[in-house]
Amino acid sequence: MTERMTKREPARAPAAAVQFFKTLFAEYQRDQCLARAGGLAFATLLALVPLLALMFSLFSALGSFSGLLERFEAFLLTQLVPASQEEIMAYVQRFVRNSRALGVAGLLFFLATAVFLLNAVQNSFNAVWGSRPRRNSLHRLATYASILIVGSFLLSIGLNLFGVARSLVGGPAVAELGRSLSFPTAVAPSVFIFLALLLMIALLPSGRVRFGSALVGAAAGLVLWELARRLFFLWITYVLRMSVMYGSLAAVPIFLIWLYVAWSVVLLALEIAYLHQHRRSAWLGRPPRELSPADRLLLGLEVFLDIAGRFYRGEKAPSREQIAQRLDASPLEVNVYTDLLLANGLVTFAGPSGELLMPARSLDGIRLQTLMACLFRGSARPTRRGGAALGLYEAVTGAADGLLAERSVLDFIKAGYKP
Repeated sequence: MTERMTKREPARAPAAAVQFFKTLFAEYQRDQCLARAGGLAFATLLALVPLLALMFSLFSALGSFSGLLERFEAFLLTQLVPASQEEIMAYVQRFVRNSRALGVAGLLFFLATAVFLLNAVQNSFNAVWGSRPRRNSLHRLATYASILIVGSFLLSIGLNLFGVARSLVGGPAVAELGRSLSFPTAVAPSVFIFLALLLMIALLPSGRVRFGSALVGAAAGLVLWELARRLFFLWITYVLRMSVMYGSLAAVPIFLIWLYVAWSVVLLALEIAYLHQHRRSAWLGRPPRELSPADRLLLGLEVFLDIAGRFYRGEKAPSREQIAQRLDASPLEVNVYTDLLLANGLVTFAGPSGELLMPARSLDGIRLQTLMACLFRGSARPTRRGGAALGLYEAVTGAADGLLAERSVLDFIKAGYKP
């Protein structure tokens, strides 16, 4: 028996890998990640200069360390732009220099533009993750502003403290320290990209993200990022002949293309994290696309009965993510039925954050007929071939109505969930 199992294990691993990549490709297409990457690339291009101007304005508020700032700019552009760093650096420095003359009003405009970029990124992440945006818009704006301001201050404080330490220790000691830190300096860019991906995957989606899945997505994203950066650099060496026609302006389309590639990689890393977290979340052991109409009806009933059962037992109202986790279902599918139940007035939002779900009225006031009509029947109209099909449909649903009679959801729960 052990020998038979060991012979079957190698066959399972390739099949599981093939299934994973097929699912990854299907989800990447279904979520329109390439189109979303294009939108994010354009938004990044618009918000890049205001965001850098805002960060560097906050940097300069804590002291003068132009040497460190220049090295930091060069580090960012080296890691985020595989080619044409000189042209892009010149454009950015000129724009940032000109933006300093705008004053407080310009700073507020920069803040609004940076918040716009973060909002666009979070909306794309929520669409991929299958989570809904937080209902409190002011809370979201405050969070974005806090990330920008606090993050910039922390980074500037760290650079400023390093500059102070360098001035106190002296030149020879710093040189010796630099030689001893050659390996950390070499791996610092990869660590920077990994941490950026980890924070984006873990914090930006409104739904719950497990730390282990965020780690897997960030690690895969780092590998894909380095691969894409090297391939892009090789490709760019063959297309630099465009400079003959476009001159220095060739750096702009090249930079925009790289932004598109970069966001495509980031969204692919997010998809990998999503599939890792929900690798066992397949309703009835099948992915959502393979569910039959009967399976979908069962899932809708399970979603509502989970909400109603918790309410009947006096338990805390669940969120969408908690329902999906308890049912081992896809969050995207759960969202479909919670939206349907909300639209038909069978459930409502509750809780201080407005993200929990509970019945919209007492359980004895919700008929099983109403629930089934919401999930299954909806509105039916005669087809072009006449009312024969509609008559058969009404006969079937009428028989179901006769079986359910006037029973309420409360009666169904008290009877031990027996029809």
